[in-house]
Amino acid sequence: MGLLKSNLITLAGGVSAPTVDPTLALDLEFSSMSALPASVTFTRASVATYFDQNGALQTALANVARFDHDPVTLEPLGLLIEAATTNSLLNSAAPGTQGVTVTAAPWTLSFYGTGSVALSGAYVGTLVGTGPFPARASLTFTPTAGTLTLTVTGSVTLAQLELGSAATSYIATTSATATRTGDRAVISGANFTPWYNAPAGTFVVAYMGRNGAPVGRVATFSLAGSGSNTWSGQRSTTGAVLGVVRVVGTNFDCAAANTSPAATADKYALAVEAGRDGSCLNGGTVTTNAPTSAPNVDQVDLGSNVVSSQLTGWLASFKYYNVAKSNAELIDLTTP
Repeated sequence: MGLLKSNLITLAGGVSAPTVDPTLALDLEFSSMSALPASVTFTRASVATYFDQNGALQTALANVARFDHDPVTLEPLGLLIEAATTNSLLNSAAPGTQGVTVTAAPWTLSFYGTGSVALSGAYVGTLVGTGPFPARASLTFTPTAGTLTLTVTGSVTLAQLELGSAATSYIATTSATATRTGDRAVISGANFTPWYNAPAGTFVVAYMGRNGAPVGRVATFSLAGSGSNTWSGQRSTTGAVLGVVRVVGTNFDCAAANTSPAATADKYALAVEAGRDGSCLNGGTVTTNAPTSAPNVDQVDLGSNVVSSQLTGWLASFKYYNVAKSNAELIDLTTP
């Protein structure tokens, strides 16, 4: 995931080397980074956790980007972008039996260990641990509004109860709940204008969400400007992937012909120019629309929609071509 397809040229001695597409104006390979380039402004008002290259759980300071890894395979996953969420359990490192006030919405309980957590009151069920760290057990459920009692038995550690349909990165608590604020990565101003071509362009993003169908629509990237001009790649509550294009307040959206399965690595491309936009997911059929022009924009958010609707997952790569690629090229650029 995240590798750029390219043609080959033959060097002296018969050695082949990749050529660089001259239309590739921005190439961010997050899965091979350990820090963001200076052109990307990153903010998050709180600390947050991630797994390093050795599979160890680490804590990033406020306003420091996280380059996450699979704690079992140690595979680099890329830039972790998550929405704000709160761990409602107390003493999360070694929790005891406790009650939590919940709403009638999806919640997710998760922990590491071989013990169990029995739920009663607002919801009845049991989550049984799958093994010691880094094996994480999780349960998503919808309670009635009221008090949820969690009865802890055996080895339960790094426990988390959060609003939402996926277990996000661990949030440590002691005697009070704790909140991890949302991640935001932006390219704007003098860092945006040198590579962006206003008349036409193509974005290709490789990413993986923590869950296939988010509770609300989320963005893999989003461009915005004055006068209701935007274009973005978004994932809907059904797992559909859309190109959302808005020119001076008029929508010219096009949904990809196929959907995104749960928690899989996706590659998505959106090309925009006057008279045509094209949307393609994982090498599937390209869908198109006919905008009057390309939107007039001046910044791009990576993995979110302006200030919210975070992907809650990983960006492996993000590329921009300063031309609107053809339908055949969109399929080639997104074929896994």
